[in-house]
Amino acid sequence: MSKKRQILLNHVIQEYLKSGQPVGSQSLKISANIRMSSATIRNHFKVMMDEGLLLQTHISSGRIPTSSAFKTYWRDQIDLHQLYEFPSFAYLEAKSKEIGCFVGVFYPSRLRLLQTEVINQSFLSLDFGDGYEVILRYSQPLKRFLDDLIGMELEDIQSFCLQVHALEVFQALNALLSDQYQFCGARYLADFMHNSWDEKLFFEFCDGSIFKRLGNGIYFDETLPRNYLALIFDAKVGMRDARVAYCGELDKNYSIL
Repeated sequence: MSKKRQILLNHVIQEYLKSGQPVGSQSLKISANIRMSSATIRNHFKVMMDEGLLLQTHISSGRIPTSSAFKTYWRDQIDLHQLYEFPSFAYLEAKSKEIGCFVGVFYPSRLRLLQTEVINQSFLSLDFGDGYEVILRYSQPLKRFLDDLIGMELEDIQSFCLQVHALEVFQALNALLSDQYQFCGARYLADFMHNSWDEKLFFEFCDGSIFKRLGNGIYFDETLPRNYLALIFDAKVGMRDARVAYCGELDKNYSIL
């Protein structure tokens, strides 16, 4: 795409994000102060429609950015390599309402498995230090498995347990994470409930396990329902290190992240 059309497309997307309405050539010329005629803008619109970047719902209406256009735009506009800083979770709650998207915050524990201990040949104690302890039913294979994980951080152990389907251990470790996850705006994921696969994804966002399955990055419909976007990135919330997830429809204004 030419640089001129890319700039024009960005203006269309920005105007659509503000108004939620189809964008016409004349209104775009005025609002974005574009120095070309409305006819020239319409010619560029036609080319971008042929390229699958704009839609026209009615012959006399303005243009709407396509999913493809939004994906490219958000990849270019959002830098997830920087460390975002938010004053509080309440601030993120306000952002959730302003954007119209789900927000989840996971606070890494930095707890490490220090040792395992067999109790009366019936139970297995996992010691993470500072009074953090988990009790499991003892078995020799389980002890051998967990002894190999001594020294690993709690979140890494959970991720490994998911990979090998050690779900009982994974769920037991969740007891140490009760104050480590907050979320808001689950109603913005309503479309996730349309089928069983999306429903599972919905609960992964709501219980925080999405952070164990996905790394930092930007995700579209290869992972999510069609026309959705998810952002996962490092941040500070208040004074705490955190990982944050935003998830919602592609046409929400994530520029105000």
